[in-house]
Amino acid sequence: MLLVAAGVFVVIWFAVGPGKSTTETTKDTTTTTETDHGVTDTNGNTTTGTTTSTKPAQSGDLNSSVSTVSASSVTSDQGTVYAAAYIRDNREDTCWAERAGTGQFVEFYFSRPVVIESVKALPGYKKFNVVDRYLQNSKPRQVSLTFDNGTSQTLAAFDLASSWATLDWQTRPLAAPVTTKYVKVTILSTYPGQNMGGGHAATNDVSTSEFHFWGRPANNV
Repeated sequence: MLLVAAGVFVVIWFAVGPGKSTTETTKDTTTTTETDHGVTDTNGNTTTGTTTSTKPAQSGDLNSSVSTVSASSVTSDQGTVYAAAYIRDNREDTCWAERAGTGQFVEFYFSRPVVIESVKALPGYKKFNVVDRYLQNSKPRQVSLTFDNGTSQTLAAFDLASSWATLDWQTRPLAAPVTTKYVKVTILSTYPGQNMGGGHAATNDVSTSEFHFWGRPANNV
């Protein structure tokens, strides 16, 4: 019997090995819930609890949060109305256009409060139709933003592209993020259109293909 017991001990010792436990602990790298261990009250009772951390919403395009958009004026050409809605339709070959220029504005209303951090825009008409419409039309140079709390910020001027093909999205950060449900974008200055020749004179149409806000939904509002 002693020989048999000794043989069993040897087998177990080789299987487990010195200093090892038959139970291994693995680290959970997927859970986002933390357990608070060892909270003891004055009576010696130990309780545990869980703490769930909520990550802040990531910044992104707020275009889907816009409920309505309207403009101070619009222009039309051969039956096509260049309405304010085109400024956020996610198409680069459409635009909002008006002829008055400085002082004209677009108003954005959001479905819920948002935190606006920057603006992303295609400041001009990104289209070639017989001629380069970006060069032919006027385009916004600088704009201001007015929010529902009455404050305003003036953005840095947009860059002038060399043609419709080189016109790309331009980002302009706010001086400080703003929580709002409304933004009024007012044109402060413009780049003039160019005479394209062949009877295609420069126009006073101030065109903007896209104007989006970048940020996140406001928390606890």
